Amino acid sequence: MNYKFAFRLGVLAALVFAMPAVAAQPANGPAGPPDVDTASNLWLSFDWGEGEPTPTSADYVFAGPGTLRVVDAFCPGDRFEVYVNGNLVGTTSAPGVTDCDYPNETDDPEVAEQDPAYSSGSFDLGGGTHHVTVVTSVNPFEGGGAFLRYDGPTLAIPTLSTWGFALLALALAAGGLLLVRRRRAAA
Repeated sequence: MNYKFAFRLGVLAALVFAMPAVAAQPANGPAGPPDVDTASNLWLSFDWGEGEPTPTSADYVFAGPGTLRVVDAFCPGDRFEVYVNGNLVGTTSAPGVTDCDYPNETDDPEVAEQDPAYSSGSFDLGGGTHHVTVVTSVNPFEGGGAFLRYDGPTLAIPTLSTWGFALLALALAAGGLLLVRRRRAAA
């Protein structure tokens, strides 16, 4: 076997095994188009306006174990009931303030979740497919906006620093061994 070929094959194998594995992501997000990328665990917004029936609901489908977080935003005062597969799993906290002129009003769910003026809740979901419905149970205004987020488990992915360097070292050693054998055979 040509040592250059063996070396190249070893380097190629090291690079292939060092590339992050891409896990198949469940189809998460709003029920129906558009599909939502949950690999990045982003906040999804939902809102309702004047003339829409109360209680307002937003339906989502998530797969696999994880934590569902729901938080009010903008004008604090709304509260939500969370149903999974038709069963009530919990209600968000009571809002500390009901005021559209709230001085710390925010449209950032991370900030609102830490502020007791805003209603929020965290719900652990086991494995399987979850049909989630969020119902606005308290709405002192003519409309509103809120966010939800589904955080699934994070996968440990081998990287170049763990498996890649080991395979690269093995490939280099094999290439070096072949080079030494070839030189000895030529002598």
